Amino acid sequence: MWDYAVSQFKLYAYPQLTYEVSVAVNAVTSALGNDRKLDIGDTIIVQDKTFDKSEGGLILSARVSEQEISFTNPHDNKITFTNFVKLKSEISADLYGRMKDLVDQNTPYKAEVETTNGLQFKNGKGSTTLTARIYFGSDSSETKADSYEWRKDGTLVANVQEITVDASGIDGKAVYAYKATVNEKVVGNASVTITNVNDGENGADGTNGTDGRSVTGIEQKYQLTQTDATPANPWEDEVWQTSQPKMTATNKYLWSITRTTFNQAPLTQDIVEQKAVYGDSGENGSDGDPGKIVSDKEPTTKFVGLTWKYSGITAIDASDGTNIQPNTEYYWNGKNWVINLINAQNIITDTLTALGDVTAGSFTLKKGDTGMSVKDGTVKSWGVSKKPDPSVPGGYSNTSVGNTLDSGNLNFYSADYNTISNDEEVFDPAKKAVSFRVNNNNTQSNSVTLILESAKPDFELLVVGKTVLQGDVTVVGVVNQSSKKATVNFGYGRNVTLTRDGSYVTITSQNRYTIAPANGTWLRNVATLPSGYRPVEDVLIYNHDLSNGSKFSWSLLHPSGVIDLFSSGNITTNDYILSSAQFWITKDELPS
Repeated sequence: MWDYAVSQFKLYAYPQLTYEVSVAVNAVTSALGNDRKLDIGDTIIVQDKTFDKSEGGLILSARVSEQEISFTNPHDNKITFTNFVKLKSEISADLYGRMKDLVDQNTPYKAEVETTNGLQFKNGKGSTTLTARIYFGSDSSETKADSYEWRKDGTLVANVQEITVDASGIDGKAVYAYKATVNEKVVGNASVTITNVNDGENGADGTNGTDGRSVTGIEQKYQLTQTDATPANPWEDEVWQTSQPKMTATNKYLWSITRTTFNQAPLTQDIVEQKAVYGDSGENGSDGDPGKIVSDKEPTTKFVGLTWKYSGITAIDASDGTNIQPNTEYYWNGKNWVINLINAQNIITDTLTALGDVTAGSFTLKKGDTGMSVKDGTVKSWGVSKKPDPSVPGGYSNTSVGNTLDSGNLNFYSADYNTISNDEEVFDPAKKAVSFRVNNNNTQSNSVTLILESAKPDFELLVVGKTVLQGDVTVVGVVNQSSKKATVNFGYGRNVTLTRDGSYVTITSQNRYTIAPANGTWLRNVATLPSGYRPVEDVLIYNHDLSNGSKFSWSLLHPSGVIDLFSSGNITTNDYILSSAQFWITKDELPS
């Protein structure tokens, strides 16, 4: 009993694997290497080199447990293996390393060519870079060779990994090949063909094609019909008219026929189309409300907006109590008759002449503190001037100013500040400031006098800008002109005084030269006159010694302001030289 139990333990102590194998060889019917066939109970060794490479692959031992043998069809042979046991390779590490080296030495390299711009050029333009790359076996990482050698059509061009090929160097096509060397052994090579294609010459002109069919003319005619049936009359029928006829309620259908003429057969094409249909008149609409009634009696039917012009000659009272005046226009606002006034904004005109002849005794236009009136042949305008004045109520002091224009007289009026003035007081004769008038007492002559009269004796007439007086000018009284003075160096340190009165410049001086001028010669550009004092033409100024008449000098003034000097008598710095009151005319602006 014990022995049986031990045998059962041994039987199930290890995992048991059983495989049925379809034998691809005739191991069950033919002798093996030792001249014997497999038989039940035989043990075989099985090795799988792709499994667990680090251990030399999977090595198993198995025992033949069953056999099925077919003598007629060997493909039906089967062997059942059991008792699989994993074995360990007994190959030494040195032997395995040598075997690996042999494998590496016989593993081929994969060679490739990489381009940056393809392998085809056109018209000799462009370039591309060729790069040699090698890969060991199935590795995805590039292997760097010890050396590279590039050849073009068999001729060595470079010993580098990367070369640039220019299209201008390709005549038709060229083959670029390289070989890569590792450990003095060529391990890879590859080649590419680069082509350059040039545009060909233009071909000869082809023969002209046959003329196409084209339109040479288009014409149109018209006709009217009483029905909507399409007319079948040909183009030549006189029923077709060259001008478009007028439709009527009877002949209400308008047709057209369009003939198109071609240069090739068929030469014509006619198309008939309906152009229009006469519309029948609709029913009359209901009468609308009257827009405006002109009558001498009040309208019996009234609605909002109704306009009524009363054409009677005497005033009447309307039903609402409104007194209606003759030749006057009213409108009904829903309760009463109201005069139909025209707003001034409804009138657009650039001149009053658009209103025609206007007859009025007077009119007044006022806007704020200004106004204008026309009355009794006199035109008046006025305004109220204000200035800040904390001493009066409201903080402003007022004055009125105005003017009148009548036959021959223009008068200006002004009231004093703090004077409360109305429109009439503006033109108080006591407040007249200035009066312009034109007198022509003798109508038989051309004598006309322009009079400027001021109410104040110290009145000043200020003329700003250029004033031109033609003819004789008679001045009664004194003409006061603006005056300016300047001290000017006349050369060699001698100062003079220039006085500008109106257009006249006067020179005076009794000063000495601070530097003795050269004797007997003209000294040019010794000084310059300032703007405002330059002469309109050359002026010669005489200067002489106060006590010795033999010592004198001449100063020549130019319109540009340049001063030239001539001296005589050997003038020294101790001599007082007199320039008496001499003058010249200038057109310069008055100095500021």
